Amino acid sequence: MENKKTIFIHIGYPKTGTTTLQNHFFPNIEDIQYLGKFYDKENKFVFEDELIAKIIFNDEVRSQISSTLDDSVIKNKAILSEEAFLFDCLRISRIKGKDYLPSCNNIAMALRRAFDENRYDVKILISIRKHDDMIASLYAQSYTHYYSKYNETDTFLKFLSLFLEDKSEHAFKKSLDYNDVVSQYKKIFGDRNIHVIVFEQLQHDPKEFYNNLCDFLGVDGNCIQKEFIDKQENIRSTSHGYKRIRKTTLLDKLYFFKEKYLPIAKIKLSKRQKEWLRSIVLSKNDHISKSISMSSEQRKAILEIYEDANKKLSQSFKLSLGKYGYYKD
Repeated sequence: MENKKTIFIHIGYPKTGTTTLQNHFFPNIEDIQYLGKFYDKENKFVFEDELIAKIIFNDEVRSQISSTLDDSVIKNKAILSEEAFLFDCLRISRIKGKDYLPSCNNIAMALRRAFDENRYDVKILISIRKHDDMIASLYAQSYTHYYSKYNETDTFLKFLSLFLEDKSEHAFKKSLDYNDVVSQYKKIFGDRNIHVIVFEQLQHDPKEFYNNLCDFLGVDGNCIQKEFIDKQENIRSTSHGYKRIRKTTLLDKLYFFKEKYLPIAKIKLSKRQKEWLRSIVLSKNDHISKSISMSSEQRKAILEIYEDANKKLSQSFKLSLGKYGYYKD
């Protein structure tokens, strides 16, 4: 049997510097083939966005992935990046009229089954961000498609109040427990096959960030140039780094109408049709980002929810998360 190839899968979290990694770092590693996102045309590893969800449930889809990789992977190492694997655990989807939130554990097990263990060693990259900033960013990103549709969450203040008042271990809160999610992936893929990268380290100590990442990838970190280290994307943000929700498009409205009035109906659109509908802007939403603000007390309350878990994660991976404000040292 031929030597197994190594596949690195960067699964998110979203809003953790993923755009910078996808556009500038991953494609420029000499010894590793970048497969891009699952639907990245340039790398010929093409899937539609909705196929991410099918990986969880569809055996046929999972069996196709290894054969697709066989045709795509030329080098002994390859990396693909898709934050939807964790983002789908954080954004509620409406399926046949019911709200649905897949569990991180189910997605992890589906990923394990999707890659043939006889042909591929799979290693997982998980990127994290301080919880107060993460929650605000997730709200901003999901506002148009979900939170704006319900009176209980149509402002960030309402959403945050619900989040802080709910003392239960519901799925959304649990999916933001980085230590718990990492532990699930460790059980399924093995301790040595998991690496955690910290968004705040990318911001404040990018050289150390890339050196640690290169060590896990097994490549020479000396090839990282200063001009690359200084490059970061998605500058379109509020003062705390929450990506602004700039517009509502005709495509957004079409999906909103479908989910509200025709939840069982299926809408099949070509990529060209989606692009055309997305190009028609119905309204601009810059005011939403301005309303995303938190008091120091609210930030403290969020961080306290995950303080113990973050201390365990920091100790397990030697991350020094206290240095970046995840908890007080």
